Amino acid sequence: MVGVEATASGHFRILAASTEIGQGTNTILCQIAAEALGVDFDRVEIARPDTAAVPNSGPTVASRTCMIVGKLVESAALGLKQILDQSGLDCAAYIARYGSLRSFSRYQAPPGIHWDDQQYRGDAYGAYAWAVYVAEVSVDPVTEETRVDDFVALQEVGKVIHPVLAAGQIEGGVAQAIGFTLYEKVLWREGRMVNGQLTNYILPTAADVPPIRVYFEEQPYAYGPAGAKGIGELPMDGVAPAILNAVENATGLSLSEIPLDFTGRSAGPAGPAAPEAAAAPVRGERKTIVLTVNGQRHVLQVYPMARLLDVLREHLRLTGTKEGCGEGECGACAILIDGELVNSCLVPALQADGTQILTIEGVPEGDRLARAFLACGGAQCGICTPGMVMAALSLRGRNPNPSEEEIREGLAGNLCRCTGYMKIIEACRGL
Repeated sequence: MVGVEATASGHFRILAASTEIGQGTNTILCQIAAEALGVDFDRVEIARPDTAAVPNSGPTVASRTCMIVGKLVESAALGLKQILDQSGLDCAAYIARYGSLRSFSRYQAPPGIHWDDQQYRGDAYGAYAWAVYVAEVSVDPVTEETRVDDFVALQEVGKVIHPVLAAGQIEGGVAQAIGFTLYEKVLWREGRMVNGQLTNYILPTAADVPPIRVYFEEQPYAYGPAGAKGIGELPMDGVAPAILNAVENATGLSLSEIPLDFTGRSAGPAGPAAPEAAAAPVRGERKTIVLTVNGQRHVLQVYPMARLLDVLREHLRLTGTKEGCGEGECGACAILIDGELVNSCLVPALQADGTQILTIEGVPEGDRLARAFLACGGAQCGICTPGMVMAALSLRGRNPNPSEEEIREGLAGNLCRCTGYMKIIEACRGL
């Protein structure tokens, strides 16, 4: 169930439990409601998704948020608009006369769709989206190194609600699928993953992902909001077959497993699992250090070997700098120290004594690079974004007009799992 309520100020609030985790839920649900209500986007907001205050609209999984919850938002908004139209009153007058103004919509399966939740049989989906994927690859005949040089994704998704976010979802899914087709091998021993660190589980970087060209076809689905269907799962399904077919076309070899293995065998058995080392406590006497962070001077008492990342987050409450891997592999904690890009998880606090530090909090909101990340959709979940911006600033300091290849190389130390890098690269053009 989903609700929409009006306020006396003429604004509208969506009541749903679906959670924004970087996929654009808040944006598209507000778009859908605004379109149904016939009001400006800025007049619609999302209530905090706490089921103590909003209806339980089900889990935030896969594409159901847009297709199912979005349709409920559309229906509830249309119901609220009908109430206002029939009353001949505006929101303030209606609420003053009758009290709260709310409309709710509960899910009902489309006609002809039957599902038995006890037997787990029937029609699980009311409609399917479709896609065509084309990969162009290069294979080194000596080393068997394989690269994807170009990739085209054509998606039929019913109706595109937000073109930038939709393309970003496809690009991110394609990049993930390229990763598990070419690089990502999960090794198990005695039921446990033994390569669960970014030092030995390889993810594609901005330098590894090809140009990803995304196109959409629209065949509206009557039971989706504005005709929208699912979108998120598609690029995870068809990319690997496209790449393997391209490899077969190039080499004549028919391969049937991923990650790509020209021997036809899986990687050999993993060695003994390394014992998990508990994080060693930082001991010894505290030392006085002086840091100038974002233009402000700080005198701090810290343990000499405390990570600079922890000093920034815990002592100075500058939590924009994120911890990803803690091993210097992902770049989420990147900052500038005396103008140099470093991973703060690897820097002892004492080593930073007397330095000038710039974190994401010190980047002006009006900086054209920050604005470009927003305009281009260069952020989804947001964990990598602070480090990506710092890496881009470092690149701008060295090269104000980089080529695409130089952008890719400049961002290669920062991993992103959501965007597929295309929108980030776009944001960095014309630094």
